[in-house]
Amino acid sequence: MNNTFNHRELWVALNTETKTVEQIAKEMNTTLATVFKYLKKFNLSYIHILRPQEFKKGRSDPNKGKRLIQFCPKGHDTFVYGRSINSQCNVCKMEYYKPKGRKPKNPICKRGHNKDVVGRTKTGACIECGKITAKERKIKNPLYRKIYKEKNKTHIEAQNKEYREKNKDKIFDRELRRKYGIGLIEYNKLMELQQSKCLICKRHQSKFKKKFAVDHDHSCCPTSGKSCGKCIRGLLCTDCNILLGNARENIETLQGAIDYLKRYKGEMK
Repeated sequence: MNNTFNHRELWVALNTETKTVEQIAKEMNTTLATVFKYLKKFNLSYIHILRPQEFKKGRSDPNKGKRLIQFCPKGHDTFVYGRSINSQCNVCKMEYYKPKGRKPKNPICKRGHNKDVVGRTKTGACIECGKITAKERKIKNPLYRKIYKEKNKTHIEAQNKEYREKNKDKIFDRELRRKYGIGLIEYNKLMELQQSKCLICKRHQSKFKKKFAVDHDHSCCPTSGKSCGKCIRGLLCTDCNILLGNARENIETLQGAIDYLKRYKGEMK
């Protein structure tokens, strides 16, 4: 085959005819590599030639009505692998932006865990291997954690404080689920129903520093500070919650306190 051909003829053929690049190269009695070499030389590797590109709805189409090259200069079929918005071959683009001199990350760790399944840490290490290493370290040196905490006490305290400030809602949600079997969403719904007021004293949440406590029936769940989630009665302020707790939810005791206060006020008058 003749590698020398009229560039002008090729240019006209590529832009006007609906044939593939391979068919044009065959007709012009030249190789496909020579055509790609020509395109690369004149920076024409991403000219729209063969057929209109089908874009998703809502996406802008700057190349509407133009035809597209099927094969990029490296021979990748762009109808299979696709192109970027500027019609660059996706395979070539990935190769271009790949870090030079670095090996691709292997998802399989030394112990044979698949990191894509098990998960990775921020540094890219295997999570499962980290757990195994921690267990091995604990067996070798049982006092390792204690010694580490003593050495880095200030750093750990500062880290914990920062985490608590950033994740207040997350921590509160976790505590609610552990103690009362409800989440933050259910808690907020109860607050809306009560109009953010204590059910006993009717004072608003804004008058208290602490959040309202979850009150539940202790005859159902006698364990202090824990509930099954079905016996929750409402939200109370700290003072009213302590009042019920000290009276052990005994109606006679509370009624006796009311009578006592009424009698005392009557004597004062």
